Amino acid sequence: MSQEIVHRPSTKLRHHHGSQFISHAFQDELKTIKIESSPSFVRQPAGNGCVERLIRTLKELLLWLHRFRAVEDLNQALRDFAHRFNNH
Repeated sequence: MSQEIVHRPSTKLRHHHGSQFISHAFQDELKTIKIESSPSFVRQPAGNGCVERLIRTLKELLLWLHRFRAVEDLNQALRDFAHRFNNH
């Protein structure tokens, strides 16, 4: 039986140059979970503005409105939110 190779785009995390994001511990963790670090451009705050707005929207429409009994419930709610956000 042959195995089909599935190619999917790499996952990237856009972040600013704060010490917590450029630390070796954080960068090592990203490598462990196979997420590519994608630092925003220096002196270009608009690059960070999009993600700041997304986080605010996520809080307003999901996190501030619901309580989750388990991490699995939160994970499913986040997947559902991402699907609606990206497809509507």
